[in-house]
Amino acid sequence: MGTASETTRASRRRHLGVVVAIASICALFVSSGAIAASPVRAAGHAVRPHGFSLLLAADRGQGSNSLNWVSCLPTTCFAVGWGLVGNFERTLIEQRRAHGWAVLPSPNVASGENLLQGVDCKSVTFCMAVGWHRTTSGFQPVIERWNGAGWALLPNPATQGPANAFNAVSCASTTMCVAVGRGFGTPNRTLVAMWNGRAWTVAHTPNPTSADDVLSAISCPTTTACTAVGTDGNGSVEHTLVLQWRGAGWTIAPSRDHGSSPGYLNGVSCLSATSCRAVGQYKQGVYLTLIEAWNGHTWAIQPSPNVNAATLNNLSDVACTSSNSCVAVGSSSTGSMRNLVERWNGHTWTIGPVPNAPGGDNSLSAISCVSATSCTSSGVLSTSPDMLDRTFVLVGH
Repeated sequence: MGTASETTRASRRRHLGVVVAIASICALFVSSGAIAASPVRAAGHAVRPHGFSLLLAADRGQGSNSLNWVSCLPTTCFAVGWGLVGNFERTLIEQRRAHGWAVLPSPNVASGENLLQGVDCKSVTFCMAVGWHRTTSGFQPVIERWNGAGWALLPNPATQGPANAFNAVSCASTTMCVAVGRGFGTPNRTLVAMWNGRAWTVAHTPNPTSADDVLSAISCPTTTACTAVGTDGNGSVEHTLVLQWRGAGWTIAPSRDHGSSPGYLNGVSCLSATSCRAVGQYKQGVYLTLIEAWNGHTWAIQPSPNVNAATLNNLSDVACTSSNSCVAVGSSSTGSMRNLVERWNGHTWTIGPVPNAPGGDNSLSAISCVSATSCTSSGVLSTSPDMLDRTFVLVGH
């Protein structure tokens, strides 16, 4: 975190160096273990051990593929990322349909690298996806809109500087969306753009220090309440960063760190202007899970478990459907990377059982829930020995 590597091939959330596929978990805490069968590359093939189905999703091209974000409606989901075509990563958008996940046609800017980092859907005829494409001078945003029939590029807002990238987007309505990311410079600055139903415009945002800042995630439960989270470089030590919108401008909301330990916020979910959960990690020798709660007045750290406090633990995203139902996803290292799921019941966070795809490192990186028992989580399978990144779907039943 806090470096330009967040907008490289490995995507904004993969500070651990892993890339994304897709996992769908409809019953997150059904008793399960690691899936022992080897994956089959034919899309639509399913393996059903221990109450879960492993469905391999479609890929774009024969190289690595990554789905970086997911947004679900009751009847469908959209996931976005990139697929390696020739020598360049190109936009990848998949939709969950009645008989599995299908790759949709998606546009690109010019002929070089194009990556989609975030997506949010308000209806089956309205979604926004954001990311970036490489230019001769750095990076510039990519914005695409779904109208129910296809995806189309939208004009970029008038950003400043040679390089800008969006990491996430949240829409409170079809006429109010917010995209967040980073404007690259010396130092890097927070970047926020807002959609009014007709065009995107860059908003003025504060930066807490003169060091590098980045926004990694955004949640807008209403048109006058948005919360963005990320990291403030602050010289040699990173600190958690929260910006809030209450209809009349962006302000810094003091967040919490574990003492002097570096802290990072990767994901956020808000039910209202007075109820949010943000997740990430802090470094105390190794990376440990970090969860913070907003009550309308202050941010407070909530105790969160780790698979093993002597190894790496990370939370990448969180989704809340009520004040007593949230699910956070991420990864932990026990020799290899394994999926990590934690659930909030209104009182405590606990680690829940979750399967792992065989054949390589696993990591969950984003989550979307349409109810307390129906969630879809994007994840990772970095296979070995071919070292390719593949998409897959895990369905709980």
